[in-house]
Amino acid sequence: MGKQKTNMASEFWFFSQLHRLGYDATITLGNTKRVDIYVKLLSDKMLSFDVKGKESFERRDCRLGRPELQKDNHFFAFIDLKIRKESNNRIEFDGDPECFIIEGKKLEEVALWAKPIIGISQDLKNDPDASLWLWPEFLGYLKKGTSLHQKKITTQLEKFKQYRALEGEIDYKKYKQIIMTRQDFENVFYKLKRK
Repeated sequence: MGKQKTNMASEFWFFSQLHRLGYDATITLGNTKRVDIYVKLLSDKMLSFDVKGKESFERRDCRLGRPELQKDNHFFAFIDLKIRKESNNRIEFDGDPECFIIEGKKLEEVALWAKPIIGISQDLKNDPDASLWLWPEFLGYLKKGTSLHQKKITTQLEKFKQYRALEGEIDYKKYKQIIMTRQDFENVFYKLKRK
């Protein structure tokens, strides 16, 4: 499945989940948009979402470019479609899609500034050639503390600790509060739904 189809599937899946939870959501269409989904809450408060989809969190990192992290009420939704491609191009599903939601202002706390060529370095935040990168599988690890791909996660954990100059154990409680599941999102915003 190509990148455009993956993104489209992810956006529509997340859009359907918001409606399933009873939110007044609107999806935007097009390739050059900055916001994928808007949610209208009580008192006309608006939330916006940038949806980032992957066929599987096991494959490749996610380059976020230079997103508007400081924009109020803006969120990033990372969708694992759990798609497995067979050698004959047939697609299999490895379970239901999964998503993790992060407030834009907090995204930097779980992502890393880097250049593709030289890798990870924390002094690149103000470098125009650097961009924000995220290991999608890492979100699930930080949230749940488990992974099926321990070797990859171990490498990511070491890079994450090195990037943040962390010594000792990672404060998983802190990151679990930053990374939301659909249910976490509902627990925060359910009282603000438009009736």
